[in-house]
Amino acid sequence: MDRPTLLKTLQLDSFIALDFETTGLQPEVDRVIEVAAILFKNGEPIDRYTTLVNPGIPIPELIEEITGITNNMVADAPSESSIIDEFFQFIGDIPIVAHNTPFDLAYLEAMANRHDKELPDRKYYDTLTLSRGMLFFQPAHNLSAVSDYFSLSTEGAHRAESDTENCGQIFVELIEEASSYSLDLISRIVALLKPFKVHNKELFINLANALTQTGDLKNALTESKIQKPTNINVFIHEGKKDISNRNSTEVFGPDGNLDQSYEAYEDRPNQAYFSQFVDDILTSPGGIGIAEAGTGLGKSMAYLFPAIKYNLTHPDDGPVIVSCYTKHLQDQLFNKDLPRLTHAIDSSVQAVVMKGRSNYLCKSRLNWLIGGADKMLNGEEAMYLIPLMVWLEWTQTGDMDECPGFTNGFTFRLMALVQSEPGFCTSPICARHGGCFFGPLRKLVYQANLIVVNHALLLSEGKARMDAGEGMGFLPEHQSVIIDEAHNIPQAAHRQFTAVLDQRSLKYFLERIDPDHSHSVRWNNQLKSLGALHPQFEGMRRDLARSVESCHEYVKDFFDQMAGNSLYKFDSNAKYSTKLIIENLTEEFGPLSA
Repeated sequence: MDRPTLLKTLQLDSFIALDFETTGLQPEVDRVIEVAAILFKNGEPIDRYTTLVNPGIPIPELIEEITGITNNMVADAPSESSIIDEFFQFIGDIPIVAHNTPFDLAYLEAMANRHDKELPDRKYYDTLTLSRGMLFFQPAHNLSAVSDYFSLSTEGAHRAESDTENCGQIFVELIEEASSYSLDLISRIVALLKPFKVHNKELFINLANALTQTGDLKNALTESKIQKPTNINVFIHEGKKDISNRNSTEVFGPDGNLDQSYEAYEDRPNQAYFSQFVDDILTSPGGIGIAEAGTGLGKSMAYLFPAIKYNLTHPDDGPVIVSCYTKHLQDQLFNKDLPRLTHAIDSSVQAVVMKGRSNYLCKSRLNWLIGGADKMLNGEEAMYLIPLMVWLEWTQTGDMDECPGFTNGFTFRLMALVQSEPGFCTSPICARHGGCFFGPLRKLVYQANLIVVNHALLLSEGKARMDAGEGMGFLPEHQSVIIDEAHNIPQAAHRQFTAVLDQRSLKYFLERIDPDHSHSVRWNNQLKSLGALHPQFEGMRRDLARSVESCHEYVKDFFDQMAGNSLYKFDSNAKYSTKLIIENLTEEFGPLSA
């Protein structure tokens, strides 16, 4: 379906892209300093209304720095009251799209209220939430980042007209991407959003209607033009060569395996030397080695060869564990270096990338959450599930790090509700929901001869073995570990072993066990089933509800006191966030126990 036909089908052949620049973030007290509204027809900008506005109040210095709009620039600009009629006439009742629509809509409504204007009924769309879903793999979704992704100019960013034109063009691109999905996904999104009044809901409803009218339930209205990243967490190569007597020079040196396999081969003597160093360490009883590899040395391949070789010659010692700090290095090692090396040496390898269980999505829990969305979620939370639903059309691993459109948002509660968890995830249950990501991966780990983990999992493994004894970790028994980016181990340990106590997380945990809270529907149903078996259980359920209510009050009192005791230590006029360093915990928190 071509673009004009698609937009007309979705009732978006005409829409207004809108953006305000303002003196601040509070529409009740702040004012608009620039307006830009651009009319798009069939996906192309054809008319525009733009003007600076004298806000009648000073523009803060920080806003001047961000927008480039100064007090001098608006001194002779028209006032809000002098532009309101012309502006409202221009936008009429045409659908409006903005990037973070709630912000611009709040200022539009405040402007209407100040001048006794009525806003007509219209549809509102939001490119921010839409980009999170359709570009689920992108780490940032601010307007500049999304503009960069679509190769749109960001010159003049944070000026209303430039931002508005980009917003309209982005909207058209995202509409086409949304139209590339089948009725199955779109109808599930419509069902999720049905109880909520949220922007973009009409887009998915109209898409579902258009797909239904085609009579083709499997195909989409358009073909996607966006390439999604593909990730794998299992790599298997059936090789034919025995490398047990091969040395590093035969692999990395001139006329070696890499030289014979790749035209772009470059002789790096230090790479062969580094590889032999790792080989010597692995084969030495109790061997420990520390080495620094310069940029461009090719260290990943250099340690992968002796790791593969060692496992083949010492199968009883278990797999070799390789720990990385960054996802970038993990992806490079697993998706580029390992396939290239194994092709060159033609040796059998079965490798697995493994993370902690909470990194993986549980399909059963996600389906439960979507099914009970009207009771367990608000509209904003429901919109955050769309990136997960779209990502599930593509992922092979179930690793939620692949979906920053979801994980980079304020989704702490949602992540806890959908991540794989032993108490919820069992084979019979997950089998009914299309299988589990984590369970099969954990089985494959015990068949692998090379396991790639991150520092967090390596540290958790060590702690688990210390707490529960040898053989009680997450990973198979192993004798050899290679730690890449080892200088980041202290930072990773600090993050992994830091305990965080905050009001939001405590509130969430209390809600999960509160039998009267809408977020714990399944828990409450189970308690009621027990109550039907014996009256004592129902009394215990009521006691639990009262105890949770008391805990909520205690938590609020504690954090209110803590905030009150610390407020004087912060500068309210500071431009950047301030961190409080506490030197004596007893002096700081002792008074709160009174």
